[in-house]
Amino acid sequence: MRLRVFKWVLEKLAGVDKRRGMPAFGRGSFLRVGQKYLAACEPIEKPVDRAAYFVDTYANFNDHELGFAVVDVLRHNDIEVILPRQLPAPLPAIVYGDVKLARKDLAYSIKYLAEAVREGYKIICSEPSAALCLREELRRYVSGEDAKLVAENTYELMSYLLELQEQGKLKPTVNTISEEFTYHLPCHLCAVGDEGASIKL
Repeated sequence: MRLRVFKWVLEKLAGVDKRRGMPAFGRGSFLRVGQKYLAACEPIEKPVDRAAYFVDTYANFNDHELGFAVVDVLRHNDIEVILPRQLPAPLPAIVYGDVKLARKDLAYSIKYLAEAVREGYKIICSEPSAALCLREELRRYVSGEDAKLVAENTYELMSYLLELQEQGKLKPTVNTISEEFTYHLPCHLCAVGDEGASIKL
C-alpha cells in the first residue's frame, strides 16, 4: 500500500491524500501464524491464569508483532494462552447500522469465546475497541447466556495485567528506560472505565 501509483489512485477515488502514510499489512493472518507459534512453545506447567486472546483486526492483519508481544508478555508471566476461533469485532457494522452483519459476526465469535470461558479462560483484548464491543455493545445485538458469559469475562489487556500485578501474580519488571513518552489515551478505554490502567501499570 506504499506504492506511489496506489496512493495516487486512492487520492483520486477516495480523497485520501497521497502524502498520508498507510499502515502496512502482515503476511497472512496472525491467528494462523500465532497458532503455529503457540504449538511450538513449551507448555506452562503451573499457569497463574488462562487467557483466550481476542486478536481483532489490527494485530491480525496489520501488525503481527503486536500479537506476538501480547502472547509473549502473557506467557512470560506464566499465563496459558490460546487463540480461539474468532471474527474481528464488528464495530464498523455497528457504527454504520448493519445490524444483521454485526449479529452474525458476534454470534460466531461468542460461540467459541464462551466455550473458552467455560474451560476457565478469561478473554483478553489488546484493542480497546474490541474490549468495548465484547463488554458493552454485544449485549445489544446478541442475547443469551453465552453473550452474558463473554461480556462478563472480557478484559482489556492493560487492566488485566494491572489486576494481576495488584494480586502479586505479575512478575516484577526492571525499568531501565530513562526516556519520557507521551501517552495517548484511547477514548474507548474511557468508555469501558479502564482509562487509568495503562499509566498505573
